[in-house]
Amino acid sequence: MPEEPGFLGDVPPPAVDPEAPAGAPGSLRALETPAPGEPSAGSAIAPEPALAGAEALAAKILARLNPEQARAVTMTDGPLLILAGAGSGKTRVLAHRVAYLIGVRGVRPWQILAVTFTNRAAGELRERIIGLVGEPGRDVQAGTFHSICARVLRRDGAAIGINPRFVIYDTDDQGTLMKQILKAQDLPATGEFRPSIILGAISRAKNDMVDPTTLDVTAANRHDRMVAQLARLYHGSSRSRRRPCGDTRTAGDTCMSTNTRTPTARNTCG
Repeated sequence: MPEEPGFLGDVPPPAVDPEAPAGAPGSLRALETPAPGEPSAGSAIAPEPALAGAEALAAKILARLNPEQARAVTMTDGPLLILAGAGSGKTRVLAHRVAYLIGVRGVRPWQILAVTFTNRAAGELRERIIGLVGEPGRDVQAGTFHSICARVLRRDGAAIGINPRFVIYDTDDQGTLMKQILKAQDLPATGEFRPSIILGAISRAKNDMVDPTTLDVTAANRHDRMVAQLARLYHGSSRSRRRPCGDTRTAGDTCMSTNTRTPTARNTCG
């Protein structure tokens, strides 16, 4: 067997002279003394600058929270349900929790979805986040259920045939459109054909996850068949006018339908 090359052999340990004076070359003290700028074996290594910055930011985020609020903010592994009454600091906890995720846990702000009940609450939430972590807080997807879904549909609605320049109908607009449909069908807008009754039937179908345009499948009488026909006409008219109605289920169902077809929508509406 050929002899192993010398450069592959183990490097011999440095020779130690137990009689050498402390600090002299070859002494035990010299081997234990670290080079300038290096930590000694028994000393704590100085924290990385990024780690030190995250710790300082964490202290800033938690500074004005009580123990229960701080516990809710820092519990970031897995789902969390917070039960709190009026005036207990819910908005503060949500804002500080989002800031903690961004500044301390390193979560990308554009991957955080914060849904609120009002646009005012969404604006306040975003401003508080920006106050804690700076400009990255502007990238948080914060808004009401309707505004977030509308944002997704304007960006990705083409995947399900929605023109991005659509206009959303409010309750009055829906009633006006239904009156026009009833008039075109020579039906009275009173009694069992009041617009509110027809629109209520359409909304209930959506709440039951039923496509309103297929109501004729389960229609049990003449009135139900008429409601199904009006629902189809209403749906076709609103789509042709690029005006999705403001019904909560419409926004959610349409957003979910878009979500299943486009990857960018899945990042926001998933």
